Parts: sequence; C-alpha cells; structure tokens
Amino acid sequence: TFINPGSEKGVTLFYRIAQIAETELPELKFLVVESRATLAQSDDQFNTGFSKLSNIVRVGLQQDMGRVFGMTRILLMPSLWHESGGRTAIEALSLGIPVIATNRGGLPEVLGSAATLIDVDAELIDNPTAIPSEARARPWLDALMKIMNNPGSYDEMQRMSLEQWKTHDPEQRMPDIIERMQSIVSRKQKQVFHGC
Repeated sequence: TFINPGSEKGVTLFYRIAQIAETELPELKFLVVESRATLAQSDDQFNTGFSKLSNIVRVGLQQDMGRVFGMTRILLMPSLWHESGGRTAIEALSLGIPVIATNRGGLPEVLGSAATLIDVDAELIDNPTAIPSEARARPWLDALMKIMNNPGSYDEMQRMSLEQWKTHDPEQRMPDIIERMQSIVSRKQKQVFHGC
C-alpha cells in the first residue's frame, strides 16, 4: 500500500517500482490511497504512466483506514521529504504491518529496526518530480521480494513491527507522561510558593 501519492511522498519513485514490478512480479498488486494527491495528477504533471499499469488498485480518501490496512500486507513509504514522524508508519506498526520506507527525517526513529529503510540520493530529493532510474528503484523491489517470498522473513517483520509499536503505544507511554506532567506541576507550585 502507498498512501497520498504526491511528489514529496515519492510518487515518481513509486511509479518506477510499480512499472518494474508489473513485469518482474506480475502477481504483486499495489493499493494506492489517493487523498491530497492522485495518480492522475501525477500522470499530468510528471509524465508518469500510471494509467497504463495493470498492477495498481486505487481508492479515494478514506474516513476509516481500517479497510485499507485490512488489505495491506506491506506499507511503502518512499517519501522524499523530511518526514517528522510518519503517522501512517506508526499505524502500520500498531497492526504488525511490515514497512519499507526511505531513511528520511524521523522515519528511522519512529520505525527503529522494525522496518526496511532505504537511502535515497540527494539528486532525487532535490528533484522529486523526476522519474528515477531502474537502479534507484531496485532496492525497493529487492526488499519487497525478500519479505513477500520468505514467510519467515514476513513473520519476523510482523513481530518486530508489533514490538516497535510498544514504544508508541499510548497505554504504555501514558504513565510516564503523567509522571512527567506531575513533576512539572509540582516544580511550578514550589516556585510559586517560594516566590511569595
């Protein structure tokens, strides 16, 4: 699954991945969730050829992502911009969905070792509307094949995703947050008392 196919989210890199996969991995189907950006806009703006690819299923903006994540085996995040956190990545972790993402912004911290992180070069980051070469897409296909063709690898990625989710789980984090907030309030009260 690929969500919000805009240029900053890596739509041209995704195009090259899907284009190669159509020939080399014809059994692989991609689900694209269109929202602020659509594949038709990409075709018009960047001269991609999504309309010609048979391995893509598109859905529009979703009020409830449950159905989308229910169909998702792997989440692709080929983001070219500096992701601060990647909410979609955290949602995937919570469901044990393996993630393949760029090594950009906060994604490495959010995903930890639970994801396959792929470096992107400065040329693609500086020009996110250019369609990358096959060589730049190849690591993504290799990662997809490794996870999809090896049930043990897929199961391990699921386990690691759920383990990493624990670092984000509100139920796990809330006691620490409450303790920190109480400490701040207590310090402020002491400062006010001593200042009188």
